[in-house]
Amino acid sequence: MNDYCGRFHFVQDMNGNMTFTISDVELMLKFFILLPSKVVMVFVDNSPDLIKFFEVNCSTGNAVGP
Repeated sequence: MNDYCGRFHFVQDMNGNMTFTISDVELMLKFFILLPSKVVMVFVDNSPDLIKFFEVNCSTGNAVGP
């Protein structure tokens, strides 16, 4: 699996502030909500033609909204 963008980086301290807080829980929920798009992007990343056609970058599939 090609995950050079770090889409599947899941740890207890999601925001990196060295403590587990409520904001980490929010980021964990967001991670699981976006998991289907992250999986699709891993398969698209393995095809250079699809990357070029869909203009995929590391932020693709990692956000909610427009």
